Amino acid sequence: MIQHVATNERTVLRTLAVTELGPRIGRGLRSEVHALCDGRVAKIFRRSRKLRRVAREFDVTRAARAAGAAAWRVDEIVRLDGRLAIIGERVAGETYADALRAGRVSARQALEALVVAQRTIAGLSIPMELAGIGRPLSRTIGPSPVDPRLMARRAFSHGDLSLENLMIDAAGRTTILDWGSAGYGPLLADVTVANRALRRTLFQRSTPLRLRVTAPAIILAHRCLAFRALGLPITSFVLLSPAWSPLTRRRPAGLSA
Repeated sequence: MIQHVATNERTVLRTLAVTELGPRIGRGLRSEVHALCDGRVAKIFRRSRKLRRVAREFDVTRAARAAGAAAWRVDEIVRLDGRLAIIGERVAGETYADALRAGRVSARQALEALVVAQRTIAGLSIPMELAGIGRPLSRTIGPSPVDPRLMARRAFSHGDLSLENLMIDAAGRTTILDWGSAGYGPLLADVTVANRALRRTLFQRSTPLRLRVTAPAIILAHRCLAFRALGLPITSFVLLSPAWSPLTRRRPAGLSA
């Protein structure tokens, strides 16, 4: 049964029994994912995560899926040992990041999936009162001067799109995870986050040398493809901060992680 949790209402949540919890199958900065005995998964948040934030992620994820995005299915919010968790489908397959490192998808296929996801999400009509405002642009690209034409392009965006948040199954279908940072704002912010995440993925020690060597070209290609797909002026990204340089792996001072 699908549960709706309005962020402005007091909600009574069921408690997930420890016996329902299986092994941990994933871990992020703010949550970890465990398998459940019924075949689904539980995304368990840190104790500091408030119901308002969890409920917003739940509602935005469900709204994005209903609007046509390939978002993972979420079913309910539960409590577990003083923490909150979102219960939903267990997505078959692997992340595009793992598939790319293993050679099961090419860099071109990974970039296409990333850009198609960005374009699809930007075209969604999610109620503003539900999605709210995404992360401030200043936290994303720093204080560098930006072409006004880039600032003017605003739409709904994922806010944390990366190859780690895109799953691919055996049939080649893509599923988008982790909608907790989604909201309305300049598309430039979403492209910046995705481009920076791509850089981190390609320069990890676990990434094969063949990908690290070609990383600058891949990062630049994503920038060009994303700008074109989202209708941003391609020539304008030369005005952005050093964070955009495909040759640097450092963030400028003050740039949010």
